[in-house]
Amino acid sequence: MVKKLMEERRKLKTKVVGILEKFNIKYIKTSGLFDIIAKLNDRTIFVKVIYNIDSITEITAKNLSNISYSLNAYTIVVGRRTRICELRNDIIYKRFDIPCMNVASFERFVSGSMPTVESFRGGEFVHIDPEKLKKARVEKGITQDELAKMVGVSKKCIYEHEHEVKKAKKEVADAISRILEFPITTRMNMRIQNPQPMSPRTMFERIVYKYFSKIGMNVNYINGSSFNIVAKDEMEVLTYAHESIARYKINLLKSVSDFLERPALLVSEGPVDSDVPNLSKDELKELSKRKLKRLVR
Repeated sequence: MVKKLMEERRKLKTKVVGILEKFNIKYIKTSGLFDIIAKLNDRTIFVKVIYNIDSITEITAKNLSNISYSLNAYTIVVGRRTRICELRNDIIYKRFDIPCMNVASFERFVSGSMPTVESFRGGEFVHIDPEKLKKARVEKGITQDELAKMVGVSKKCIYEHEHEVKKAKKEVADAISRILEFPITTRMNMRIQNPQPMSPRTMFERIVYKYFSKIGMNVNYINGSSFNIVAKDEMEVLTYAHESIARYKINLLKSVSDFLERPALLVSEGPVDSDVPNLSKDELKELSKRKLKRLVR
């Protein structure tokens, strides 16, 4: 069973790569928390490929959210099914607020056509555009109260949807669109909003984390990636902090840093033979912010 799942996941990754190459999108393959990093226009996309999206854990989702938020990027999970059914085309499935979709939907997303329907356990939902709704209703000469009665919802519901972008059950939005003879939905927001901060797991990571905080940088911790700390000021430093650092970790960080065009830093107990700027824990403690910036640039 495990072997079969691994093979299915490999096939999905091959399809994702094929889509990126079809649209001439730059990408790199990586490992760990995410599988592929791509540059879509001016936005970075971190892609995790997984066969069953219900196998995503809350911890994994938190880490993916923090990457997305820290680097102003999209994080997308491409999968094939949930525990009970295949993923359907043109639908976003949310797992712990992480957008998940099948290969066909990913291709449409890459081509510029964002899915408009979200699937939750409570049903299917869309976002109603307040301006479209109000404009179409007024042009039809229908009051909020009349429209509400036609649809079978409260007047308050129509009022709220005309004043802010809110989710609505798909069947409600479809009914409104039919009555007004005008599409009223808008694209989903793929951005992660204010993810829950993660705490460093080890004492060594906490020391490095506190150093960045002490010199006035915004710090986010991420577990399972090629970097475990993102320190932000006017630049974003991708940092991997560990007592001892394996060669493959260095190569992975260098590859990601070069692709994202962000400076990288290694912090360990002792010196590291690497092209990536590196410091020991003790050297880092004595470093000013100005010298840090000079080192990683």
